Amino acid sequence: MGTYSKSNFGQISGKVGNAVGGKWRGIDYLRSLPSKSKRAASPDQLAVQAKFALAAATLSPIKDVLNVGFADAKLSGISGYNMAVKLFIANSISGAYPNLTVDFQSLQISKGSLGKLLSPQIGYNGQFYLTWAANQSRIAFIDDHVLALVYNQTADMFVLDESAKRADASVTFDIGSANGDVIHAWVFCLKRDGKSVSSSQYLGTITL
Repeated sequence: MGTYSKSNFGQISGKVGNAVGGKWRGIDYLRSLPSKSKRAASPDQLAVQAKFALAAATLSPIKDVLNVGFADAKLSGISGYNMAVKLFIANSISGAYPNLTVDFQSLQISKGSLGKLLSPQIGYNGQFYLTWAANQSRIAFIDDHVLALVYNQTADMFVLDESAKRADASVTFDIGSANGDVIHAWVFCLKRDGKSVSSSQYLGTITL
């Protein structure tokens, strides 16, 4: 990288031929553009790219949920969504490239210190329903919000319900499904102040 005097050239910003100009800490500079690599990606690089693509395809539709779910596990400069992607790549991918699949049982949608639901169970009777044992303790409160996330793998569609509280012990809602659809479900709790969450619980899969 070289510097230059504006008295000779005037200020240069952007690409000029094989160089690019700009300013850094008050110093005007020119640097050459990097040469394009002609080397094909290695199998390991392709595998990493495929894992990130699978993570994005799976998690992008629920980005807002993940930003809530990892709010109290958030590190400086890392969003909840990025934390979810990191955990997804580490724990929720099965198989070897190029035959990668999602391990839904290992997929986390939240992580935190709030108490989990006791004995959650799912079912379907024309509508999706979730039941649990209402509880209260130093880390669990009757007015905690219960967030139930359902993924219809057949239709590739997520449904979120956040209408219930821990004290309700049950919730029922429509998931827009059809006979034969494969459903996965998770649940976590959000404290009334919106600052603490419980770690998510995978509730299993059902075929309608």
